[in-house]
Amino acid sequence: MLVCPMKPIGLLAIIFFLSLSAHGQLTHDTKFVGVVDFEGFSDHTFIADHYIPGGGIDIIYHGKGNWSRGLILTGNGSQNFANKFSLPIGQADLGIYDIGWVDQYDFFITKKFGLNIFLINGCYIAKLHDDSDLISQQTRYGLRNYPKLVGTNVFFSAEPGLALQWRCLFDGFYLTAKIKYKLLVGGTEFGEAGEFSGYDIAGGFIFRFINK
Repeated sequence: MLVCPMKPIGLLAIIFFLSLSAHGQLTHDTKFVGVVDFEGFSDHTFIADHYIPGGGIDIIYHGKGNWSRGLILTGNGSQNFANKFSLPIGQADLGIYDIGWVDQYDFFITKKFGLNIFLINGCYIAKLHDDSDLISQQTRYGLRNYPKLVGTNVFFSAEPGLALQWRCLFDGFYLTAKIKYKLLVGGTEFGEAGEFSGYDIAGGFIFRFINK
């Protein structure tokens, strides 16, 4: 199912006009060419109108000009998810796994502050288990009980967003905050694709190895 919600249009418009207004007025310190960022963050999103926490990591390489690229991995989960997607489930256990390629455009980046927009394209997987329905399986360590897998949703994701970074404590250590919107395309074994799209906010830290 193709999901084209109206909510992200405002965010996309803001990003577009910021890009136009910033053209020709960007600051990109040449010392950041070839620099690699290692980021860890907490992630907060809503699935089917219910909050689900998580976290993730990414690695970003700053190339020439204002473009940076990298990889991102995010996971969210709830072992007692409030929404059971109208299924006969005793205890819904929802896990979200999001891996993608990041294209990032730096409005400006200095030793003290950074502002950028980004687009993540990748694979977004949602797995739903019923923790009240255990299945016994024989393993090399003996008989183990596992929650029953109810369904797996696999989507292609396009996630535009905006991020801020500011230096804290010492050179190369930054705090970061970001907001993005998930646009998902794909089939579902439970729920509707639109229930998994929506805004996502994150906050964390960056270790940046700056050329002297």
